[in-house]
Amino acid sequence: MLDLVNRSCLITGGSKGIGLAIAARFARAGATCTLIARHERPLRDAISVLAESGQQDHRFLVGDVGDKGLWEQAIKMNEIDDVIRANLLGTIYGTKFYLKEMTRARRGCIINISSVLATTGGAGSSVYAASKSGLHGFVKSIAKEASRFNVRINNILPGYIETEMTADAAYYLATNDYVTGIDLIVDGGYAIR
Repeated sequence: MLDLVNRSCLITGGSKGIGLAIAARFARAGATCTLIARHERPLRDAISVLAESGQQDHRFLVGDVGDKGLWEQAIKMNEIDDVIRANLLGTIYGTKFYLKEMTRARRGCIINISSVLATTGGAGSSVYAASKSGLHGFVKSIAKEASRFNVRINNILPGYIETEMTADAAYYLATNDYVTGIDLIVDGGYAIR
């Protein structure tokens, strides 16, 4: 397994919940984290939490990762497009953006957060489930493209679980150099019921 000492990690949605739990786990393992979220105050609070790991050089960026303007230029879309933009396109833009540097360095690991609803669906969540399901095909394809550059790309599909439970799954994917192109379901068996 690899360790995360002297590694840089970009974590979207890093101000709370799953994103913050993953950032805290990675910071404890020696990584320097850059957090992205939409509101500055929660990001500042999250950076304070990460500083408790002993690392002081964590950073944040205020923005909506689904907003193409964060990566290239602003786009205005309706509500359905907003869900697709945040959950699918935001991940694609961010992955493509950071993949350029990782392929040059000939190493790297990208972990995307999807949802167990990508595999099970759910009443009232058709657009959300579709947006997360799209990550499956994206990661399967981009992982094949990136593998020749020693870059691994995976999805975590959390279900109805405690946020912190996802952090260990992310750590496993970040430190295991032989796993790429998978959808790791972390849901306590919800998807098989």
